[in-house]
Amino acid sequence: HLSSATAAGSFPKTCVPGKETLCLRDGRFQVQVVWRDFKGAIGAGNALQFRSTNETGLFWFFSPSNLELMIKVLDGGPLNGSLWTFYGALTNVEYWATVTDMHTGARRIYYNPPGELCGRGDTQAFVSKEVPGAPAPSPAAASYLTQVTDPCGPDALCLGGGRFKLELDW
Repeated sequence: HLSSATAAGSFPKTCVPGKETLCLRDGRFQVQVVWRDFKGAIGAGNALQFRSTNETGLFWFFSPSNLELMIKVLDGGPLNGSLWTFYGALTNVEYWATVTDMHTGARRIYYNPPGELCGRGDTQAFVSKEVPGAPAPSPAAASYLTQVTDPCGPDALCLGGGRFKLELDW
């Protein structure tokens, strides 16, 4: 569902928003979507900026009252040196979502095959300016970690002075 490409040539420094172009992260990222329905009709997704953040946007294909796709670009640089792309579909229509880093020209294309309900995350989509490194725990988290009074055995972690027991099965 993921392919990447870097296109040759020069790129503008910022995205220009339009009916079929979503700009995220202060114009650094351009997002465009092409869809194909079950009858073979092809169209471009219509972009809508999410109101409360410039990290997230929406697309509709057939009607403005029927959202088809949500996509966001987050800065995971402090964790792994990458900008992350997440998307979730509210459709089983075939589509291609192209996210372009306007600063570098790097491009990622996310594909949803016909008939599939798809949502994915790409935590290494683009290179961040941040240097990766493990973040220090917050003061509250550090406090809970130091209050561990019962080790809970080898397969669990107790937090909050033994008040919370954390177990994980996978």
